[in-house]
Amino acid sequence: MALSRQSRPADFLQGIPCRRIDFDDPGSFRGTLEDLDAVVHLAGLARSSDPRAFYRANRDGLAVLLEALARHGPGVRHLLFASSQTAVGPVPEGQEATDEGSPCRPISHYGASKLAAEQVLRQAPLPWTILRLPAVWGRYDPDGLNILKTARGGLLPVIGGREAVLSYIFAQDLAPLLPRMILNERLYRGVFNAGYDRPVRLGEYCLAVRRLLGLPPRLRTLPLPRWTGYLAMAGLAVVRRLAGGNPAATADKVREFMAGRWVQSNLRLKEALGLDELAERGALADTVVWFRGQGLL
Repeated sequence: MALSRQSRPADFLQGIPCRRIDFDDPGSFRGTLEDLDAVVHLAGLARSSDPRAFYRANRDGLAVLLEALARHGPGVRHLLFASSQTAVGPVPEGQEATDEGSPCRPISHYGASKLAAEQVLRQAPLPWTILRLPAVWGRYDPDGLNILKTARGGLLPVIGGREAVLSYIFAQDLAPLLPRMILNERLYRGVFNAGYDRPVRLGEYCLAVRRLLGLPPRLRTLPLPRWTGYLAMAGLAVVRRLAGGNPAATADKVREFMAGRWVQSNLRLKEALGLDELAERGALADTVVWFRGQGLL
């Protein structure tokens, strides 16, 4: 059963019983939580031109859910909360990866709002688990689709001479992990990083996409000085003021892209779940085929 903010459930929820809720109103959860043993919180705002919107959605929305659980969810014994690698921030110079004990230094409002939500959750009386997700790609994901289109175009921007290196996971490989985490007492009141064992260079990823599309395995890079990233952020701010709404790219996303290295260790999660390996085996190909079938790639 899914709880959704939308009056019409998303296409990927078709066939799943849905109950509509409002993250501004704890009372809207009445009749939705009473028969549940656990809740997986996957909701959140990842893109906005208004910094305040991140905190309203990600921190305050979680606080509303916790209040609703206290009122209407007496049987809920576990809350699994999807946080983000951006709550920690990119890898500091001289390090290979961050882990669950790394100091949190978010560089975006999205990351800071997810960290603020984690801090709210740590005060909750019921058992909780924080799952810090890296980039999650797959069907329906617009950010992942933008990277696929970049690969198809064959031109990869590189700002400041640093090609992006990042941890990632496809939704198809993340989803089977969630049932193993729900009501798993080994994970209670703990923080765990997800992601494949092997991070990927964005250029390497784009080449793999081009091979799947039947294109020559050639990729040109477009080196850009670092100041172009700051110029893009200023330009996006102007676009927001003139047009309103959220442009396809935001200053928050540009700031994260400029950081370059987003790699986190998944060893703690693998040990807790008894996993020998977490690797991508066909999810990229499946995603490419799906987007092509939708006429989007």
